[in-house]
Amino acid sequence: MHSFLAFLITVSAVMALPTQSSVGDALAEPTIEHALVSLINDVEVSAKEAGVLIAMDVTEGDVVKTGQLVAQVDDVDAHMGKLAAQIRLQAAQTQASDDTPIKYAESGREVAKSKLTASRSSNRRSPGSVPKVDIRTLELEVERFRLSILKSKLELRVAQMDAEVHMADVRVADEKIRRRRIESPLDGIVVGTFRQKGEWVNPGDPVLRVIRIDRLRVEGRLSALEYDRHEINQRPVTVEIRLARGRTMKFPGKVVNVSPLTPNNRYLVRAEVENKMERGHWMMNPGMQAIITVRTD
Repeated sequence: MHSFLAFLITVSAVMALPTQSSVGDALAEPTIEHALVSLINDVEVSAKEAGVLIAMDVTEGDVVKTGQLVAQVDDVDAHMGKLAAQIRLQAAQTQASDDTPIKYAESGREVAKSKLTASRSSNRRSPGSVPKVDIRTLELEVERFRLSILKSKLELRVAQMDAEVHMADVRVADEKIRRRRIESPLDGIVVGTFRQKGEWVNPGDPVLRVIRIDRLRVEGRLSALEYDRHEINQRPVTVEIRLARGRTMKFPGKVVNVSPLTPNNRYLVRAEVENKMERGHWMMNPGMQAIITVRTD
């Protein structure tokens, strides 16, 4: 009888233990209350070169794309500098392609060598028919043309290098023109303009502010006593926000970082979330409170 009671107690204890599925269920959906929505990208777009703003093509609320021209600094001087650089380049390229001096020197050397060969042949047939001084003069003439060929080749190489320098000058002029274009560094919305058309700007002066709103960051703290970092990191999440008149909306996302710092045994969980539009307006906005549900299954 006692052994039968012991058996029943053992079976009851085993059945009371949490199974693998119940542990998994306990960890399936950790929830972070009072998470905060914030921006991932918030950029003040600045001027890179000094000058007068001759165009300001956007206003607050405008949607912009990466690389879109949003403002323009006066670039007339830069274009004139490029034109001058292109003319110098064309002149240098013309000179660098001219091998006439080399051909002239090569032709002169062939004539001098022919004269020298003929004079030597004449002296072999009739010694002393051509004076030694004339032979020596012809030898010097052949050497002079040989050195002239080397000098012309060197000058042609220098001209080619000079053309490469002027090509670099054209590229520098292009860069000066490009730096006077103020472009959006990201897809986003203009939320502030700091300069107007006609104003002077210096390098580093902020011209406008652009934020990315299609993808946002949501952060909140989770107990380190309940969940390990590896159970949360890189997991998909569902983020829920409250809207007007009691409505709620959910957004998909993913945990991108779990901080190793755990003040008060709570570590910071950071997720990135894809925003949604409704009737032309983004529904999730920076500063909103949200609930993060982490999908650990």
